[in-house]
Amino acid sequence: MKDARKPYKVKIYPRYGNSRQEGHAFGYFGSAVWADDVFRFLDQHCGKK
Repeated sequence: MKDARKPYKVKIYPRYGNSRQEGHAFGYFGSAVWADDVFRFLDQHCGKK
């Protein structure tokens, strides 16, 4: 994204769940953790111009 000059943000979230299987479900079941960050980024960079 940097080379393409596109906006991006890297954020590392704390461990999710107690197993690898639970960790892999973070994208679906962990939305309460990451949703605000994602929607804030989208509003900031993909909103109306």
